[in-house]
Amino acid sequence: MKQAYQKVQKVYREEGPIQLLKKGSKYLYRNNRLKVENRLLFTHDWYIDLLIWRNSGRGSYEAIADPFKVLWIDPTEVQYVTGRGPHPGKFQLQDIGRIKDGTWDQENKLFADLPVVEAIRERYVEETPWREVDYVRERLNDTETRPSVLEWCESVELLYDSVLEHGYLRRENVAQSAEGVFKPTDNKEYNLPASKRFSEVKVDIGREGSLQFVNGRHRLAIAQVINVDKIPVRVVVRHSEWQKVRDKVLSNESVPNDLYSHPDLHDLQ
Repeated sequence: MKQAYQKVQKVYREEGPIQLLKKGSKYLYRNNRLKVENRLLFTHDWYIDLLIWRNSGRGSYEAIADPFKVLWIDPTEVQYVTGRGPHPGKFQLQDIGRIKDGTWDQENKLFADLPVVEAIRERYVEETPWREVDYVRERLNDTETRPSVLEWCESVELLYDSVLEHGYLRRENVAQSAEGVFKPTDNKEYNLPASKRFSEVKVDIGREGSLQFVNGRHRLAIAQVINVDKIPVRVVVRHSEWQKVRDKVLSNESVPNDLYSHPDLHDLQ
């Protein structure tokens, strides 16, 4: 809530009331639309079938993946950020399972260069105190961002400690208590809403099978610095050329040998 209020103030101050109204209207429309679609998505089979058909080329491909399947991957394999836009972290649930052509998978923007990821590596790899981490220090000097960045440091620390203590868990097997502590659970008291339980790290798959970051930078960055062997991810978008590889595997056509071990092809073998 504090961060949202700060964003409103910043837009009003730097861009004026008209832009604030326009951006606010777009946010409310998108937010309310997602709430409605999320409810439909998880409660009606017909909506899931429509989503799969619409996002997967309307019958143009054969090896259509379950849009909700989880892949277990080595987190270090995610080296680049998707170029699909509008920017990493801007994930919408209704994009899951989409097949998309274009050059979006060739942007070559490194995941390690994202400011939050740099900060996490500086803190846990270089063992820099939070207040001396560049990302944090810059925001501590601003009275508007100081409270939120301190809260951010605390939340990252709790997540890091949880992974160290309990290992990297599926989102449906972890919850955040009232005290902010992340912990394993089978207790309904800590059960997350359906849309949150399906909120794993998100990736896109490029034309040659590269796993490109979409959403979940904190969890992915922590998994990388702790050297977690495998983490669960969900695929949002596949490049159309990669989808053709899936189709070939399904029809027993030849593909390069090194591709058969790709986690996105396991369901076809």
